Amino acid sequence: MKNNILHRFFSDNDYSKTKVRETISPSMDISIASNFERLVYDFYAERDSSLCADFYENFPASPIKLEENMWNKSKDIFLELLC
Repeated sequence: MKNNILHRFFSDNDYSKTKVRETISPSMDISIASNFERLVYDFYAERDSSLCADFYENFPASPIKLEENMWNKSKDIFLELLC
């Protein structure tokens, strides 16, 4: 799968920057999702700016991996599709 940063996060709690692979859809040619920090701040960190800053302190050099109880909140807002 190409350019799958969000899929990796929601599937495996892995928000790590990888090399962008050019596709026929430039809007999908991303290695970092532009609004992801807002989701982390609003939903996962519950608007705790210092906690959100901690997650981004070493990103993108180091991946963001949320604490298990925080990451499990994903199930509250996203529907898991079985293929």
